Amino acid sequence: IAFLCLIFLILSIYLLISNDINKIHWNILDKQWKGQELVHYQNSMYSNITVTTRENQFNFFSNGIPLFSTPDPDIAFVEEFVHLPLLFHSYPENILLIGGGAGGVLNEIAKYSSVENIHYIELDPLIIKVVQKYATCRE
Repeated sequence: IAFLCLIFLILSIYLLISNDINKIHWNILDKQWKGQELVHYQNSMYSNITVTTRENQFNFFSNGIPLFSTPDPDIAFVEEFVHLPLLFHSYPENILLIGGGAGGVLNEIAKYSSVENIHYIELDPLIIKVVQKYATCRE
């Protein structure tokens, strides 16, 4: 057992000193996002933000969970996300949206003629920066 621990220690030190650990990391990421091109991968204080692309479609993920896609968002999801809550109010004027505003949600809320103000807060500021860098819009 002591011999195996020594081999593991030497291997760990080698990986830390050399740049091979980064190669291993990116190799694993390529396998994780197989079939898509990984264009952005960054950790923030709150989550891991990943952007992939495939056939001119950018897909945004937070901790591996899909956030939205551009330039063609998931319209069914966006409409359900916006219209169901707003149908419970007879005359929505002021909207507070906490997270999830990119990918067509803000545009869908703006379709309501009664809405005067939309206050949008994104919990992770890195998401806004990454969206500004990669998101495209067809409108």
